[in-house]
Amino acid sequence: MPYFETIIIGAGPAGLFAAKTLAKQKKQVLVLEKNSEFGKKICAGGLTQKDIDYFKIPISICDQSFNSAKLVIFKKIAYLNQNEPYLYTIEREKLGGHLSEQAKQAGAIINTNSNVISIKNNSVNTDKEHYTFKYLIGADGANSIVRKFLRIPTNKTLTTMQVRTNKLFKDFEIQINTKLFGPHYAWIFPHKNHTRFGTATDQQYFSISKLRNNFFLWLKKYNVTEKDIESFPINYDFKGMQFNNFFLVGEAGGFTNGLTGEGIYNALLSGQEAAKKIIDPNYNYSIRFKRILEQKKFCEKFMNFYKIRPLIYLLYKLLPFYCKNKNRKSKIINYFAN
Repeated sequence: MPYFETIIIGAGPAGLFAAKTLAKQKKQVLVLEKNSEFGKKICAGGLTQKDIDYFKIPISICDQSFNSAKLVIFKKIAYLNQNEPYLYTIEREKLGGHLSEQAKQAGAIINTNSNVISIKNNSVNTDKEHYTFKYLIGADGANSIVRKFLRIPTNKTLTTMQVRTNKLFKDFEIQINTKLFGPHYAWIFPHKNHTRFGTATDQQYFSISKLRNNFFLWLKKYNVTEKDIESFPINYDFKGMQFNNFFLVGEAGGFTNGLTGEGIYNALLSGQEAAKKIIDPNYNYSIRFKRILEQKKFCEKFMNFYKIRPLIYLLYKLLPFYCKNKNRKSKIINYFAN
């Protein structure tokens, strides 16, 4: 029965960054990944400047960079622009490859094709091996087996839908229209050789069937006729990170922002913070970590305004006028991107 001080289930951004952080401090760490490849996840693939700066993600592995976001709010258009790029698109496979190499170089062991079958308080069974541990980090996504073992319910989820088209579009675009997309938004993210169109909803606010119909109507305006929808759940139901010797990070912990859908940065940061807590049990969580939790709370409270539809409609209608002021525009960019 091989023993590791920390076992991490899931080799997404949260799990791999936790592994790197632990291994750099000479901790014994094993990552168990059920897939044969890293980054096999449906994702819009958006990053902001804070990913690049704080986690040192190389711009060279990104598909495109943008110094402006085009906001289409009902029929009004506003641009959140600055002189330097602050938005990026990336393939999850490239990000996974980069993070896995960093974790391995630091000394972490990563086993792919290792499907976890069962968990006990200090042991894990895969379809190949039995391991024991002191700490376990669940970084295994929206349908986390670790979260289920801990009997932590998931009541807040987004259902996303996305299509890829070989048509190339120029603008990094966010579209807000409460009639089409409820309290959420639709996106157009240009990548290197294709463009991704997508949207999401929480069924407590907006039905999936209605969103699907509206999504296809919206695509027609851009002459996008692809019918192969990529759909995936997102867990944003945060109920804590540490549970005795267990940790939940990334989507397993519900760290995704329920309104914006931002997940990569929150996953990386939660993985790093869990690792630091294992390294030093007296560690006090960082200001950055507390900030993403505050942002989540604020954004998810804002979603409740959809229940008072005239109010959320008015708030969104005022946004283009708010963005006309240069200082206010900078505040929005800094709030989400830095």
